[in-house]
Amino acid sequence: MKTEQTLSTLMFSELDLNETSNSTFNKLVLKTVDEVLSSLGNNCKTAIYHYIETECAIPIAEIPNRAQEFSNALQNLFGTGAVLIEIEIMKRLSNRVPDFKFSPGKSSLSLKTYLSSLSSFL
Repeated sequence: MKTEQTLSTLMFSELDLNETSNSTFNKLVLKTVDEVLSSLGNNCKTAIYHYIETECAIPIAEIPNRAQEFSNALQNLFGTGAVLIEIEIMKRLSNRVPDFKFSPGKSSLSLKTYLSSLSSFL
């Protein structure tokens, strides 16, 4: 699948610190999502991307900026298990950006609030 090839070739080491922070954020999130979905197996990852693009009309490249819709797509696929995937995404992002500290405060922890805060930080 074309999307799979594009994302699988994106390496974290390719992030250019001279790029705009939005571009860096997008690459960081896409790479991390790809890694987490890859941990489910290549066929599963391909099926998830296909579902997200065709059934949910979310281009893969827009996942970082459409976090709530991405989260909803995962919930449609995995039910309550989707939260485990989201937590793994946040955990890996936290490992990649150790200076970023997230505290959800009174709001509940969600992928959308985490990515929004991370985007502002970068």
